[in-house]
Amino acid sequence: MTYAKVIFFVVFLLTAAFVQAQDNLAPEEVRRLTELHQAIRGTYQIQLKASRAQQSIELIMLDQIEANRSETEITFIPYGPNKRILILPRSTIEAKNFKPIKLISYSYIDEP
Repeated sequence: MTYAKVIFFVVFLLTAAFVQAQDNLAPEEVRRLTELHQAIRGTYQIQLKASRAQQSIELIMLDQIEANRSETEITFIPYGPNKRILILPRSTIEAKNFKPIKLISYSYIDEP
């Protein structure tokens, strides 16, 4: 298999998995959540402990991320075993020197 075919196959599988995972949502809801994801990208992080597996979150979690965002404090949401979501506060995001954070962090300490 050529490199291009392998890339195409991987992209196809990822797209199929994404579509199947969102089957229970109306197309308008998927569109809204996709737009929300683009708007808040870099303001939250999936943190994994003792794992190197690739991770993603379901689109419906984006509403929960925004609902749990604080004005001034970093917030954490448990998201499965050895996994949590770090949510930056609005004050940090709106700061002039804000730099988006990476989507995934592969280790964290037990205390926030």
